[in-house]
Amino acid sequence: MLSLASASARRLDLLRQGGLEPDLVEPADVDESVGRAELPAPHAHRLAVAKAAAVASRHPDAVVI
Repeated sequence: MLSLASASARRLDLLRQGGLEPDLVEPADVDESVGRAELPAPHAHRLAVAKAAAVASRHPDAVVI
């Protein structure tokens, strides 16, 4: 099972343009607030990992993007 851990229509469109159709599109309920001294790249990485982990915990057999 392929799961997209995002509610972003743009991310779904990009995935489809790449020839992939997720079986599940599920937003992750993750706090997206920026840490006090957090730079953009580490912030984006932290959110990506947190979102993927949140969805993966609900669907352990899925490949989460």
